[in-house]
Amino acid sequence: MPSLDSYGGFYPITGNEVLVVTRYPNGGSPVNGNAPSGGETSNIFTSQLMAQSGGSSAQIVAAGTNQATATLLTATTSFVTSTPAGSGVVLPNPAAGTFTVYNQGANQLLVYPGLGGQIQGSSTNQAVILVANYGSATFSAQTPTLWNAQ
Repeated sequence: MPSLDSYGGFYPITGNEVLVVTRYPNGGSPVNGNAPSGGETSNIFTSQLMAQSGGSSAQIVAAGTNQATATLLTATTSFVTSTPAGSGVVLPNPAAGTFTVYNQGANQLLVYPGLGGQIQGSSTNQAVILVANYGSATFSAQTPTLWNAQ
């Protein structure tokens, strides 16, 4: 299992999914149902900061129920504002750089690699899960087919 740093962790779980957990200040946690203190403000600030610094930021809606029908991510920072049950997003080819995904929706978000790709700790084409209500992860290209996740 990949190591846990001070900001969160990346955990394989049973089945075909991997759980990504983000730690929050002041004891907030998406796992125990407590939204982080100031979480909405933090995400809005991050979005504004990305736009001001020339980064790419988008607010999107997750779609589909598998890798082929999930919403393709094109912005380097994506705020998924709606997550219908079982829906997801797809990362582009890992050569595309670094992508940060925030799940602001009420349901868990499936994050898939591009076709034939892999996200650290998972199998080829396997989704990872971002927990509902403020789960987040940063995906960085490690090889042309492998994403590193934090």
